[in-house]
Amino acid sequence: MRVFALFIFSLSSAVIAAEDILVFGQVVDPAASPMLLRVCGTDKNVRLGVMASAKYDWFVRQVSEKSSSGSVLVEVRGKWNGESLEQMDILNVESGACNTAGT
Repeated sequence: MRVFALFIFSLSSAVIAAEDILVFGQVVDPAASPMLLRVCGTDKNVRLGVMASAKYDWFVRQVSEKSSSGSVLVEVRGKWNGESLEQMDILNVESGACNTAGT
């Protein structure tokens, strides 16, 4: 019984630990995978987590269209679990790159 209670506590702690964040970043390699962003103004990468298939298909199509003219910027809000961004809302996908000032 203690093991089960510990498991529930650990699981609820992990859920509570997820925090909402807003990320503005450049897709690292649009041809390979649109799921890794380099956060503008930092040297940090953020991996996008699991998406519903319709949202994923839309996102991949947007990145593909925008990357034809070069780099792609993405603005996304979601829950950071320490490894990836989950439960995301993709707010914007546009052609462009983080500028040299890092924004």
